[in-house]
Amino acid sequence: MLALRQRILKAATSGVERKHLAMPTPDARPYPQEVDSELFWVDRLSHPGHWPHTGYGDAPAPVPGLRYEVWYFQKREACLLTLLQEAHPALADLTPEMDRLFLAFVEEGRYAKRYQPVPARTPEAELILRVAPNSHGIWRSAPIAEEKLAKALETLITDTQPAVTKLLTQVDPSHSLVARLREAVAERDPLAELKARFGKGGA
Repeated sequence: MLALRQRILKAATSGVERKHLAMPTPDARPYPQEVDSELFWVDRLSHPGHWPHTGYGDAPAPVPGLRYEVWYFQKREACLLTLLQEAHPALADLTPEMDRLFLAFVEEGRYAKRYQPVPARTPEAELILRVAPNSHGIWRSAPIAEEKLAKALETLITDTQPAVTKLLTQVDPSHSLVARLREAVAERDPLAELKARFGKGGA
C-alpha cells in the first residue's frame, strides 16, 4: 500500500501543479483503521501553516482539522476520497462557512453530483463518521487502479482547493486558526481522555 500511495501522490502532484496549484502535503504516514473487522488506511493531506490541521509529529496526538483524505481498503476494489473539516471548538469561526461551501460543491455549479455529502444516510458517509464523528465534508469513490485513482485525487483537489483557499483568506487571513488548533491540541491530555471515555479502572 505504501508503494501505491507514493505513486498516487506523485501522479496527482504532477496534475495539480500543471494547473498552477499547490499540492497538499501528506501527513507523515497513513492512519490505520479497523471497523467491523475491515482494515483500511486513511492518508490525510493538508497545507501546513495555512490550513488548520495537526498530524503525526505536530502535537502529542494528531487531531484532524481541514484536510483531504484517501482511504485505502485492504479488500475493496475502490478507495474513498474526501475533503473534510473537523467541527473542533477551535475552528468554530470556520465551520459554518465550510458547511456552506460543502453544500455548494454537492448541489451547485459544474461539480454538482460529482460529490456526496458527509453526513448523509449512505454507507460511505456513515463509515466516515464512525472514524471521524465530528467531521463534515464531501466524498467520492474511485477505483484502486493507479491512473484512475491519481486522476480522481487530482480532480478533487483542483475542483475544490481554489474555493477553500479563497474562503480561508476571507475568514482567517492571518492564519490564526492554525495556531488556535495547535494550542488546543497541546493542551490535551490523551491519558485523561481515555480514562474519561472508558471509565476509571475499567468501570
